[in-house]
Amino acid sequence: MNDSAESIVYSKNVVEFVTVANEYCNFVENASGLTNREMVDKSLKLMSLIYLKASLLPEIKPLFDDEDVEKFVKEEDWKFIHETIASKLGKNDAYLELVESQGYESEEIVRLSIGEQMADVYQDIKDFITLYRLGSYRNMVESIRECKISYEEYWGTKLLSAQKALHFLKNSKTSTVFDDDIEEVIDDDFITDNSQEWSNNE
Repeated sequence: MNDSAESIVYSKNVVEFVTVANEYCNFVENASGLTNREMVDKSLKLMSLIYLKASLLPEIKPLFDDEDVEKFVKEEDWKFIHETIASKLGKNDAYLELVESQGYESEEIVRLSIGEQMADVYQDIKDFITLYRLGSYRNMVESIRECKISYEEYWGTKLLSAQKALHFLKNSKTSTVFDDDIEEVIDDDFITDNSQEWSNNE
């Protein structure tokens, strides 16, 4: 790898995107162990960073003959992420969004899933990270180029859509997404307080 090539694949913007993308993947893979509040809070923070860092990825012209970029995320991997997020959010996973139909001549309201949107984002950036880590110049360049295009045409809007829905869940006074977290805290306090009372009565 010459100096020019290295300046692209190890540039500051690329390395920073790799870092935050990897953190997002690790986060959603292990989201089942978090409270809903922890999951929503961290999702919002990571999504903001991912969107920003992806927008700063370099524009790379095709350097090799057109070939399908290798994919690594399997259907069961996507399904695991989708179901993990959706099960955590429960009924709050589904939301409605007004979208423009093809040609931008009309609009329609569609029912979407936060878990599905987040799984779609995961699939593309996990493929990017895995290909990038193979280490060859060709793989690294192709992974960056493919991820940038996919961000602009596909998963960037999905990320923003899920982020908007999560923002509503976090800040709306009518949201019930944290009810289970509150119940757990109340139950723990009840047990602690009554344990002390029982101990004092003995």
